[in-house]
Amino acid sequence: GRVVSYTILGGIVGALGAVFSLSITVKAALQIFAGVFMIMMGFNMAGFSMFRKFQIKLPHAVCRFKNKSGSPFIVGLLNGLMPCGPLQTMQIFALGTGSALKGAMSMFMFSIGTVPLMLAFGALSGILSKGYTKKMLKFSRVLIIILGLIMGNRGFGLAGININPLTAFARSTGDLLGNNNSSNPNAARATFENGVQVINMTADNNGYTPNAFYVQKGIPVRWVVNGEQINTCNNAIVARSLNLEWKLKKGENVYEFTPGDQDINFSCWMGMIQGVIK
Repeated sequence: GRVVSYTILGGIVGALGAVFSLSITVKAALQIFAGVFMIMMGFNMAGFSMFRKFQIKLPHAVCRFKNKSGSPFIVGLLNGLMPCGPLQTMQIFALGTGSALKGAMSMFMFSIGTVPLMLAFGALSGILSKGYTKKMLKFSRVLIIILGLIMGNRGFGLAGININPLTAFARSTGDLLGNNNSSNPNAARATFENGVQVINMTADNNGYTPNAFYVQKGIPVRWVVNGEQINTCNNAIVARSLNLEWKLKKGENVYEFTPGDQDINFSCWMGMIQGVIK
């Protein structure tokens, strides 16, 4: 049921993507909303009554139909329509395909990927005693809250806001002063070539390296990205302060801009891989 609903949803969203595309702000807002919803759902499952009024429920008529049928297929079909952080990320991906067929295929593959885990949890809940099942539920509450925080951080990353002090681009004062003896391999200073600042970055399966750069304001920057290994996550760079959605291709990619006073936070289109130009 989940596989069917995800696939149909992907086709619909992909078809909508052929008509219009979402702005960076809307994509970021969707990720943040998904994160907040997951956090509230986790606290609701943990028994915090104040969060019960915020939960999103299926319409009463749909619930009555589900209860009457008693069919696991119907339950899966309807649950596939519930808000979910990772699901919304995939919906944004399907929207970006701009094709009903590609959108449906991407969501179909995503749903197939969830099947083994769903079967495993179903089997475990049938084998284990009620005591162990309760422990699993307690663990799931914490896990949902953690996933919600990760999802929210991704949304803020897309919005160009860094709220995570533990990210790889949080640098020491020595780095900010531009010390060349810094032990951090993910931080680099711009080099000057013919009056232009040049920063070089590599995109591969490990993400973006380096992912922190130091430039001078008011001087043009030539941002060169070497696409060594382009995949479905690192294939686009988003920087809201530059109003930039930069599709990367294999080989050399170049983008030129003139920095102002503010740091430029950037990320992949999913908000997972983040970096900064300071």
